[in-house]
Amino acid sequence: MNERFIINISRFMLGGVFLIFGLNYFFEFMPLGALEKQEAVEFMSGLDSAGYFFPFLRIVEISMGLLLISGFYTALALVILMPVNINIFLFNLFLDPTGFPLSLVMMIAHIYLAWVYREHYKGLFKNRL
Repeated sequence: MNERFIINISRFMLGGVFLIFGLNYFFEFMPLGALEKQEAVEFMSGLDSAGYFFPFLRIVEISMGLLLISGFYTALALVILMPVNINIFLFNLFLDPTGFPLSLVMMIAHIYLAWVYREHYKGLFKNRL
């Protein structure tokens, strides 16, 4: 397998997960299991009580998922989605282990793609003062 193939599979997989779960929030075509731990329920309820958080998050997931799938502005999409992905990973690690395998695969793909696109981030680490 060549590297381009692995990069494309990683982009499609990561983008697809964000796109599907983002769309599912609005159209509910895929049932999600109930949270088992009370801490997980309280965490999600707290975010939901803000009113704006989940619609905004899902719009970001959908739009950035589409960018990843299309290959346009991939480095930007990866930067915007990294905090989201970290929170998904930590939520599944500490509060809802049932989703941990998928979140681990997502994190590995995200880190791999960030490494592949590392040249695009050099400007972020230059001190311009």
